[in-house]
Amino acid sequence: IGSNLDKIVLEHNGVKVLRFHSITPPEYFRKTKPLFTPLLRDGLEKLWDLSLHFDYSVCTSKFTSSQLEVYGFKNISIISLNVEPQKLSSNNNQIYKTLNQSFNILFVGRFAPNKGQKELIRIFQLFNSTNPNSKLIMVGSYDKSDDYYTEITNLVHSSNLKGSILIPNHVSNDDLYAYYSASDVFCSASTHEGFGVPLIEAMWFDLPVIAFDYGAIPETVSNKLSIVKNGDCEQFFNKIHDIYSNHSLKQSIIKEQRIKRMQNCSSIISRKWNSLIMDIISCNR
Repeated sequence: IGSNLDKIVLEHNGVKVLRFHSITPPEYFRKTKPLFTPLLRDGLEKLWDLSLHFDYSVCTSKFTSSQLEVYGFKNISIISLNVEPQKLSSNNNQIYKTLNQSFNILFVGRFAPNKGQKELIRIFQLFNSTNPNSKLIMVGSYDKSDDYYTEITNLVHSSNLKGSILIPNHVSNDDLYAYYSASDVFCSASTHEGFGVPLIEAMWFDLPVIAFDYGAIPETVSNKLSIVKNGDCEQFFNKIHDIYSNHSLKQSIIKEQRIKRMQNCSSIISRKWNSLIMDIISCNR
């Protein structure tokens, strides 16, 4: 979202390559973090100038590529991220013991308006009303003084589901592995993602993914059975219930995800980067 290094980079005479993940639209933070909003707006405005100085740019998705095209960037490539969390391991038996008797819905992501934790709680209310032996776990960093976090905690209290909703904050890799392993489905109500690393992480743990069709999410997930249109919370609830009650559907989704997750292996991502670098070198000798 902007850096003091911008001037130094722009003055460099060599070939420049921009790696672009995304910038969250500032409108999301107008109410909860008004001081953060101008930083995001400034970051977006700087893209106009950066497009005049960078020879190449690399995005994580078609969605972010289309954003850069608007700002006039040329020579745009799409290389997603390497995601292989199966390398993690966990010895946290306490998390397993806490969750092994319930149907567990997991979300991983920082607490922010675009991440959709409020909507996820409302969806969980619908599911828990018919499946009381269920839990919602929302793993992600938060600031207790942040207005959005206050809205979340107020919603949890008013829902009378405090014992069924876990908010463990930022956790270690050891604990994160345990939460993934102990969960039954991964749900994202996010409305803006430039890629969505936790979506792929969940696939490596064989968690069926359900998510709204915003930003880069449809191309990251690439499974129509997992995508919910137009922010429809009732349809989202129905998809969770279908996975809960239909084992063959769950296995069908997992089968597709095992294919999809391979696209983010280090061997494939490295090959794409090597190819791009060789092309850049050959064009600038």
